Order: sequence, then structure tokens, then C-alpha cells
Amino acid sequence: IGYVTSLTTLSPSVGSSAAEVKAAKVTEESYFKAISPVLEAMVRDSDKKQVEVVYALQWFCHQKKHPKGVMLRFSKYFYDFDVVEEEAFTVWREEVKDDVPGKGDALVAINEYLNWMRSAVEESGDEDEEDIDALMPKR
Repeated sequence: IGYVTSLTTLSPSVGSSAAEVKAAKVTEESYFKAISPVLEAMVRDSDKKQVEVVYALQWFCHQKKHPKGVMLRFSKYFYDFDVVEEEAFTVWREEVKDDVPGKGDALVAINEYLNWMRSAVEESGDEDEEDIDALMPKR
């Protein structure tokens, strides 16, 4: 997470124009997509490891003072690229783990996405899924 964001959305070289921010996000997603098979292989068939991935994201966001949209974007990447399954997000959401700071801020950042994920899994493809990009913060 740190490496990808340091080259993209959290890089000091990224300007504040809408075009530069959008390009940085596109690059961020492509970098994450490239490394996602490695991450997926590391946590495959381990709910515990998948939950730890979400905690690692929570910790990273806390350390960076919760940059706008990072928790949501990376949660989406983890889910979309099959690194973390919905069940692991549910365990993370409900678990109380005081040794990892920033849980409240992380929950606020992705609560709508977690609700969407739950309803999408419950519907199991019966209806078209809503466009999750609508939940992404605009800059």
C-alpha cells in the first residue's frame, strides 16, 4: 500500500488539478492490479490472513492521518481483485482489536462500501450492482 501510494496518489509530485489526481488514481489501480495476484496467493484460503490485510490497511491509513479516499479505494481494490473476501471485511468490521489504532476513522471511511458489499453478496447477482464509483470521494 505504502509503495503504491508513494508512487501515485500520495506522491508529493502529484499536483492538485483534477486531471493529475485522476491520472494518479488510474495509475494506482493499475499498480495494485499488477501486484494483486501475489497478494491473493499469500492470503488464499486464510480468512485470518485476509482480516489481517484489512487491519494493515487500517494501520497504514491511521499512520498517514487518513488521507481522503485511500481506505475506500484500497478496500475496493482488495475486494475487486479477489485479495480479501466479503467475509473477512465482516469479521474486521465486527471485531474489537484495540492494538490497531484508527478503527473508527476506517469504519467511517468504508461503512457505505461495506453495506453495499453485504447487499451485493446477499443479492448474489440477481440485480445489477449499483455503481460503487459513486461512493468514491471527489477531489
